[in-house]
Amino acid sequence: MDEEIEEPWEDGEPRGRASSAAEVIRGLFGSASGLSDTQRAALVWNEVNGDIERRHTCGVYLRAARRRDEAPVLGVYLDSHSQVVDMGANEELYLGRLANGGLQVSGIEFKVSSDAFRPVARAVEGERQAAREAPTDVVDLPPLGRRESRRVDEMVSGLPEPLRQSASRAVELSMRRMSWLDSGT
Repeated sequence: MDEEIEEPWEDGEPRGRASSAAEVIRGLFGSASGLSDTQRAALVWNEVNGDIERRHTCGVYLRAARRRDEAPVLGVYLDSHSQVVDMGANEELYLGRLANGGLQVSGIEFKVSSDAFRPVARAVEGERQAAREAPTDVVDLPPLGRRESRRVDEMVSGLPEPLRQSASRAVELSMRRMSWLDSGT
């Protein structure tokens, strides 16, 4: 039987709807068979939730329930305290979504991931290091001549008085710095 094979692209546009990350993973691995329980839980979490939840989720884990006859507890690491509060308030909604996705859990623990603070901590430490390495020499800038001073006054003359003074100071310092750089000292 000859079947016509459809091209995935027509007129430069993709056919069908965009695949979610969960659909791509399922396509690569088939069904969830062969995945660990935690990997399967992560797959279902990403499949049943939206972009906001996926964007703020740093990882998931499964923890045994307190009682033997209960399903495990799903732990979800998030990137901020505000997301922990927001998602925690909707725990019942997430439990329902997970059940509809085929994952039975007895509860959800939302926690802030320690990894969420690492980029911030690195940035702060980088700024501190740069401040430690910054030159501490103070340079005396050359004063402006009469002609340059008149030019500064002309440049800021149309500004209102409170702004005129600060703008004048900024322009003057900029011109003095340029003069110092041009002199090569």
